[in-house]
Amino acid sequence: MIIDRYLSKEVTTTLVGVVVVMFMIFMTAQLVGLLSQVNSGGLQLKSVMLMLGLKVVGNFVFLMPLSVYLAVLITFGRLYRDNEMVVLAACGISQLRLLRTVFLLGLFYATLVGAVALVVAPWAEVQAQRMLTAGEHTVGIESFAAGRFRETLNGDGVLYVEEVNAETNQLTNLFIQQSSPEGKSIITARTGYYQENPVTGARYLILEDGYRNEGEPGGEGYAIIRFSKHAVLLNSPQVIAGPTRPMQVSTSELLQSHNLNYQAELQWRVSSFLLCLILTIMALPLSQTSSRQGRYGRLGIAMVIYIIYGNLLSIARVWVERGEINPHLGIWVVHLVFLVVTMIIYIQPKIYSRLLGR
Repeated sequence: MIIDRYLSKEVTTTLVGVVVVMFMIFMTAQLVGLLSQVNSGGLQLKSVMLMLGLKVVGNFVFLMPLSVYLAVLITFGRLYRDNEMVVLAACGISQLRLLRTVFLLGLFYATLVGAVALVVAPWAEVQAQRMLTAGEHTVGIESFAAGRFRETLNGDGVLYVEEVNAETNQLTNLFIQQSSPEGKSIITARTGYYQENPVTGARYLILEDGYRNEGEPGGEGYAIIRFSKHAVLLNSPQVIAGPTRPMQVSTSELLQSHNLNYQAELQWRVSSFLLCLILTIMALPLSQTSSRQGRYGRLGIAMVIYIIYGNLLSIARVWVERGEINPHLGIWVVHLVFLVVTMIIYIQPKIYSRLLGR
């Protein structure tokens, strides 16, 4: 029907704009974190864009329900403001007819979100973790930035290199400050080079022609040691392991497990589908505004409902993980409550209007 195509087109067009804005904000925040990992040597620069893509896929299930919710709110809010909804009602388009159109749209996007949550997102989390572990394990002399102070990979000190020659694996004029339970030490060396143990995978910085200062200057036990060659452990061997967190475990494994953390994760993934669908249906009555209220008259109320919904889901997930609530009830109770609220809004619009008025 023409009306269905028109409404679907309007919602989809708005959704594209909302998704672009939401994902740009998210990608900017993620990019800052990834670049900091590159600066610390935990990730190779060439892997940043691929890692960013995996992060976007992993967080798609959180951003998409909100984007669809906002798209429906904004679209129908504009239709109410421009009195197009009045025209549709005069043409015999009932609220139930509009609900069917919105429900089908919500079902489509909810199915997409559910598929990503159940299949794609766990895979993306595993790939991202493996890439981080592999990056920490394989990064070599290219991780040393000339003329800049940077934290050591173990996080226990500061490293400075004046010159770096990646072709000859040569470092010039090095300064290292380390902290340990025994105290602080400062190491300076004229030259050095990077070396990795092929058997254990441990990485070392081999320093040549330098000094090591241990202890506090002027204090008891303070010592200055001259060396011709000295090895500094950069980090211990890293093992690229399989899934270690529930979000990295495949859905098939979650279904076969009775672990509370795994059951909570499974319910959380299915919740992305229900969250998107229920919010889409609820957005239709929430978008009702008059021309005097403006396009975004009730957007604030709608956002409060979304925040409450999301927080209750998070609380229910924690309760399931801790065993404080029956896993068979779990997160489903929250969805049931908001589904009932949505039905009340449709069945008793006067009650809904009075509540919003107050």
